[in-house]
Amino acid sequence: MVGGYSSGDIFIDVNNIAHYGTLNYGGSQGNGPATVQDTFGYEYALELDFSNNSYTLWKLDPADTTLTVFHNQNDESNPWAYANDGTGEYVDTGSLVFYEDPEFDESPGLFGGTHYAVSIELLP
Repeated sequence: MVGGYSSGDIFIDVNNIAHYGTLNYGGSQGNGPATVQDTFGYEYALELDFSNNSYTLWKLDPADTTLTVFHNQNDESNPWAYANDGTGEYVDTGSLVFYEDPEFDESPGLFGGTHYAVSIELLP
């Protein structure tokens, strides 16, 4: 958790079948992540752990569980985090480098406030 915020995980779709929408959310849950048995068509999850600056790459099983987005107004952007219930297949682990206030080129429009970036080296 950084500055009161926590990161979700990065989900990777390699065969273009990921799906979105409130149909997959399970209805209005209010605010707070809901645990669902759905990988939303993603094949991999890059689970980020900022407490020890590491990541774990998992090959997902369709029976895996994920956490949905925290705020119900964002329910069409599932999933938010991999619940790691032990059904996924371990692929790799490694270190991540966390940057606070990196020197961004201002041309993309990142002005004011604090900005964060993470660097991850994935092996082929």
